[in-house]
Amino acid sequence: MPTSDQLAAPALDLTHIRSQFPSLSQKINGRPAVFLDGPGGTQVPQRVIDAISKYLRHDNANTGGAYATSRHTDAMIAEARAAMADFLHCTADEVVFGPNMTTLTFAMSRAIGRELKPGDEIVTGTFHVLRDLKDNALVKRDTSPIVPPKESDSSGS
Repeated sequence: MPTSDQLAAPALDLTHIRSQFPSLSQKINGRPAVFLDGPGGTQVPQRVIDAISKYLRHDNANTGGAYATSRHTDAMIAEARAAMADFLHCTADEVVFGPNMTTLTFAMSRAIGRELKPGDEIVTGTFHVLRDLKDNALVKRDTSPIVPPKESDSSGS
């Protein structure tokens, strides 16, 4: 029977992982640059850069068209949605892609806002509070629901 030491996960090869991200090799004023995830985007590995470049070179097209590049785009989106559905344990029609989380959150708030009536409440958290308040302010302006901010506990939830 294996011991707990034998069952331990192998150590990550951080040098190899970092080497997959070209932006991490940049230097600023002769020193390694540090990148942190943020609302404007994040760093991507070379394989993502290659896949995007390939798509832009060969299949960049609007969806729903009767031409080859459009059909390829539709198939690629369907494959990506199926892969995410498998990862998230949901159905592909529950997976939505968009330009970024801020834009998706805004679109969601607008969609929900159309269904609200005076007296309805929206309970918000404090995570990304500025974006949430901006979106909720637009809903409030349009529908006049009560929008009380919710205090979060120390875990941020």
